[in-house]
Amino acid sequence: MMRSTSTRVLAVAGLLGCVWLAQGCRTPERTEESRQPAALAPAERVELVAAAVDAAALELRAGDEVSRTPLTAGERAELLRAAADATELEALRAGDLKLEDRELKIIGITAAVVLLIVIIA
Repeated sequence: MMRSTSTRVLAVAGLLGCVWLAQGCRTPERTEESRQPAALAPAERVELVAAAVDAAALELRAGDEVSRTPLTAGERAELLRAAADATELEALRAGDLKLEDRELKIIGITAAVVLLIVIIA
C-alpha cells in the first residue's frame, strides 16, 4: 500500500513539474502584425550590402586559412625559459583530476540520492 501511494505521489509531482515547466516555455500570443517581418529602411539595406562585400569581414570567415610565421629559435627558447620560471602554471594545466574529500563527499551523496530515487520509483 505504501509503495503504490509513493509512486502515485511521485507521478503526480512529475506531471505537475512538467506542466509548470511547459507553461514557462510557452510563447505569448502573437498578433498578425507581429508575425510579419518588419521592412528594412533604405539606409539599412545599403549598410547590409556594404557589409556583405567588406574585405575585412571576409578575413574573419570561419574556415579560412591564416598563414602564420613560424617561431624563431630565439622565441622558442624564450617560451621554454618562461615556462620553467612559472612553476605555478603547472597546477592550472587542464586534464589533471585531483578531487578533494569535500568534492568526493558531494559526488557520493548525489549518487546515493539518485540511487534512492531509482529504488523508490
